[in-house]
Amino acid sequence: MDPQVVARLLGLEGYGKNVEIPYAQLVVPVEFQRKLNPRNWDVFIPALFGRAIVVEVEGEEILCDGLHRVEEGKANGMWDEQDVPCVRFANGTKEIAASIFHLGNRERTGVSSADQFRAACISGDAEALALDADLLEIGLDGWCQGRTPDGEDLGSIGTVVGVVEKYGRTHALYALDFIEGIWSWMKEDDRYVGSPNIRVIKGFSEYLRPEKRVKNLRRPRRWDQNNGPMLQEYIATNFPGEEGHESFIVRAQFRKAGGGGGGSAVGMEEEIHDAFKKAKRIQRDQQEEAA
Repeated sequence: MDPQVVARLLGLEGYGKNVEIPYAQLVVPVEFQRKLNPRNWDVFIPALFGRAIVVEVEGEEILCDGLHRVEEGKANGMWDEQDVPCVRFANGTKEIAASIFHLGNRERTGVSSADQFRAACISGDAEALALDADLLEIGLDGWCQGRTPDGEDLGSIGTVVGVVEKYGRTHALYALDFIEGIWSWMKEDDRYVGSPNIRVIKGFSEYLRPEKRVKNLRRPRRWDQNNGPMLQEYIATNFPGEEGHESFIVRAQFRKAGGGGGGSAVGMEEEIHDAFKKAKRIQRDQQEEAA
């Protein structure tokens, strides 16, 4: 950490002063501020609004921290009748403002998906609690706290939550059950490979939808769950254990997905579909021989 930058900040007036500043007076420094990235701004909760940090530079109120919170409030009409709560440092410089932004974001640690899921459960979120109970039942701990000693912590809980939000809990659990039938996360199982992989979850969740179009396929395909055991057996036989699991993922990763780069969920879908066609061909040959 640059000693000059630290000295600059240590020279500020303690913790600054709590003030309210009109939204129109706030200046966003394009030289170093992040690009605005709107997310879910449908609801604004004042109790969760942390004061923005502002440095007064030659009469201008430079917004150093809190851009997204301020704009979220604006989108919800918060600053139409009230000013923006800020912590303000007077008599500053652009260098001080940039230093606050730099050091404030340099050591910032994002909240993990497991932390978010655990907080949702503890808060009493009904959907999160229902998913948590279902996951524990099949040997996966979305809290990543070792609550399933015979199973595994689900490091990819964020991916599973995404599937639930997109296609529903029933489909997400079907996809996980399907994967477990090939590569298990139960420690005593001969097919044990560890916690389910993010790419695998995404790919199977997409491929196993009741009806969809795979980008590189010429016609829509409807998934028939009766074909499940056949596909599971083929993949488990040809890609067994940790080595087979890794090989399947790498093969999908290097596929050209829709003319683009490999490694996407579509690349995994294509690898699964290729396995399905081979399994179907083997089944047809066996039926012809039996006849």
